[in-house]
Amino acid sequence: MIERQETQIASLQAQIKTASITASKGTDCNSPEFLERCRFVYEQLPNLTASERAIYDCYLRGMSTKEVLSEMSISENTLKFHNKNIYGKLGVSSRKQLLEYAKAIEENLVNKE
Repeated sequence: MIERQETQIASLQAQIKTASITASKGTDCNSPEFLERCRFVYEQLPNLTASERAIYDCYLRGMSTKEVLSEMSISENTLKFHNKNIYGKLGVSSRKQLLEYAKAIEENLVNKE
């Protein structure tokens, strides 16, 4: 039974990875799937802690990793910790993907009701 569960987990992880790669390679921004992901990200933003939200805002301003470290006065390991939490809460796997969704949200491609 454990082997079956491990196989199912591996399959789900592969599906998530494939979906993330597809999204990062230039998903159709008008596709229902992309818009649904944007809506999810938008709805999850209030769940970020103050520090996570500050880092998210730094990314939206186009700041580099070094600039974020300096702005926030944190170590690289602390930033990695926050990134992991941000990505997990928002369901993204990279900063690039995060910024794609954020851009769509800013451009009001997502119905924010």
